[in-house]
Formats: sequence, C-alpha cells, structure tokens
Amino acid sequence: AFSVRYLVVAGGGGGGNYYYGGGGGAGGFRTSFGTGNVNGGLTPVEPYLQGAANVNYTVTVGTAGNAQSSGQSSSLVLTSTITTTGGGAGGTQSTGLTGGSGGGGANYPSNYNGGAANTSPVQGFSGGNAVNSTYNAGAGGGAGEIGTGGAATAALGGKGGDGIESLITGTAVYYAGGGGGGLNRNGTHFTPQGGLGGGGSGGSDNVPTVSGTDGLGGGGGGGSH
Repeated sequence: AFSVRYLVVAGGGGGGNYYYGGGGGAGGFRTSFGTGNVNGGLTPVEPYLQGAANVNYTVTVGTAGNAQSSGQSSSLVLTSTITTTGGGAGGTQSTGLTGGSGGGGANYPSNYNGGAANTSPVQGFSGGNAVNSTYNAGAGGGAGEIGTGGAATAALGGKGGDGIESLITGTAVYYAGGGGGGLNRNGTHFTPQGGLGGGGSGGSDNVPTVSGTDGLGGGGGGGSH
C-alpha cells in the first residue's frame, strides 16, 4: 500500500457573454498537500488517500465551461473518491450559478447576485454581486477569496477572487482564480480583473474579454455591451 498526496481542481466556469456579464467561478479546489488552511475555501488540508500496487485507478479531468456554462467536475478515485465541482457560470442577464466557486452576477437588466460556492465539502468562495448604478458586473469566486462586486463609483467590473498557491509540483503555482466581471461599456481596465490562478479578465467595448488559463481551473471573464 502507499499514500497519495493530491491536488484536484475542476474546470472553471465560463463568463456571462452578453451586456454586463458576470465572471465565471473557479473550479473547486481540494488538496491533501501542505499544512493549515490551504484547501479550497481556506479550509484545512484533507487526509491523504491510500492506494495499492498493481491496481488501476481513475482520474477524471474536468474541462472548462464555455460562455455561460459551468465547468466540469474532476475526480480522483482510489479507496475513497475525491471530487471537485466545476466552477459556476457567470450570469448573463441572470444570477451567477453555484459551483466549486460561484459565478458572478450579471448587471443587465437588473442587479443580479453572485452564485454560492459548493459546501459539500467547501471547495471555494462565492461570486460577487453586480452594482446597478454603474453597469458593472460581479466577478467569479476563487479558491482563496470571494469575487468582488462591480465598483459603484468607477467603470470597473468586479475582481475575480484569487486562487491558492500550491507547491505540490515542486514549483509554486496559483490555481483556481475567479474571472473578472464585465465592465461598463465605456469603461477601461484600471487593474487586472482576473484572480490569481488563471482567472480571465472582464471585457468592455474597449477591452476584450479574456478566457481563464488552461490547466489552472480559472474562470472566464464576463462580457460587456
């Protein structure tokens, strides 16, 4: 028998793709590697899994969501099964969806809320709410923090929640950042909007939407007008 240290990250959710769309939530993040609260949602690391020699085990890699669709789940099956939930899609004229981390809320035609994070078990954070006064959408949640709401006093969509840094490969890498919310159509980016860990940035008429980064579980940026 042997012990398996794992990091399992699901596919990130797609951003909302119309008017002021919410950012996609990061894929769920679960790990047994490290110490302290470095699991998704800043919860304690989980126990190692046990395996046996000469046995085939199953690994499922969840793919990213497309525009306004949630990411797919990932799983690792040994003596126990570790499953992470795909990131929630950002809202398109709707509330962000629930996922490993929740998608951000869209702005148009109402002020929609972000989606909740999965809690069975906790794998990330919720998405941010839209701010109706400035037509800025909420951002997707990340493994390490919530997605913020659209800024109320500037043409700036919500910032995607940052992911979590892991050294499981021997190199420090951030995983599972949320996607930024779409901006007011006349807005510009004042700061990068995607969360650390592959979150894409939200778009406006002047700045294109950016997808999440492959392999890191980041959510896609929300669209604009």
